[in-house]
Amino acid sequence: MDKEGLTKKIYALDKWLYFNDGLNMKEIIDRILKDNYETTLTDKEIEKFYADLSILKLTDYPDIDGSLVKKLPNGIENVSLVKKNEKWNPVNKLNTSHKDLADLLIYLITQLIQDEEEKFSNYGKYIYSKIMENPVEGLMQFKPKIEGCIKYYFIEYGNGLDDFIRFTAHIQQHSRKGEKAEAKLKNYFLNHDCKIMFQGGDGNFIDMKFGCDMIIYREDIGYKSIQIKSYDVEKEKVDYYDVNWLAIYLEKTETIIVKNIKTFEIIDLTPINII
Repeated sequence: MDKEGLTKKIYALDKWLYFNDGLNMKEIIDRILKDNYETTLTDKEIEKFYADLSILKLTDYPDIDGSLVKKLPNGIENVSLVKKNEKWNPVNKLNTSHKDLADLLIYLITQLIQDEEEKFSNYGKYIYSKIMENPVEGLMQFKPKIEGCIKYYFIEYGNGLDDFIRFTAHIQQHSRKGEKAEAKLKNYFLNHDCKIMFQGGDGNFIDMKFGCDMIIYREDIGYKSIQIKSYDVEKEKVDYYDVNWLAIYLEKTETIIVKNIKTFEIIDLTPINII
């Protein structure tokens, strides 16, 4: 088995792995996690959401109540997610992490090939050969069996949630970069006499549903909602956000750029009235 070659072929499929019109791994992972590991939010978590929402309403974020109905049609009270030791877990992002999903698929194929049951081993070898010939066609042949294989190797004869968590390395790496960017931007805004009114993070529903990583306040600019990136991005890629600003931290050059997210004009945060 050429594991390196298999990895290259599956990694190259990128977001196709979780798109609805692709392999649709998002739906498979969502269903398994919901049926086996998700729990609803605590009263404290729900209260935190509404407190954060009240801060977002101080900005000019458009039609928050309408967005709330669209983004959380059953209300925050009925939202569920995966927790471990009562804390949000990175596995909640597995459904759209194409590299982690690729690693999971490669693991499944390896397990099948190495299975002591001859019929499983033969099936694994067959799927492997088909993927090596044509990754899309091979994985589409595997698709009807993927959910069953995950349940078999992870839940029935595995370590349950811990097995899913093993496939969050790329998620956690991305989160660390995001946390560093947020810390740098927080210091930047504080150094420009802004107050940090809200800061999101993993598991925060204002962050996840409204695309708002941070809200700042300064008397001359008012309340501003901000999406933070740890990499440069084209305007078209962030056009769908309804927040006010885009704040970028580029680690390699230690550069910070703040833009109006709709016009892409650079924001100069030098206070207007300096005494």
